Amino acid sequence: MVELQGSLNISVDGVTARFTAEKDKLTLDLDEPIPFLKASHLFHKSSIKALRLLAEQLHDNELTLTIVSANQTLAVIGYEVNSGIASSLLGAPHLEIMGAGLISLIKG
Repeated sequence: MVELQGSLNISVDGVTARFTAEKDKLTLDLDEPIPFLKASHLFHKSSIKALRLLAEQLHDNELTLTIVSANQTLAVIGYEVNSGIASSLLGAPHLEIMGAGLISLIKG
């Protein structure tokens, strides 16, 4: 089993996020999720293959990445995932996109 420990600040086109790791739990905390996701192309259609590969690698190594903003979970990728419609549509069984978290951000 892989275990990670530490933290890292990430800036993409001036938009920042905090990445933390504690054993098998990884967290990406976004202050401005929509601008960060757009700048990083994390959920862009051209990145779906890379996203699937990331999800599979996290799952295979029993790691879980949770993407959060303002204490709302936006997505869970990797090992501890409850796959749903979004993961089926994207062909990524180790990806969970939380509708409530995304909707609350869009409504702002």
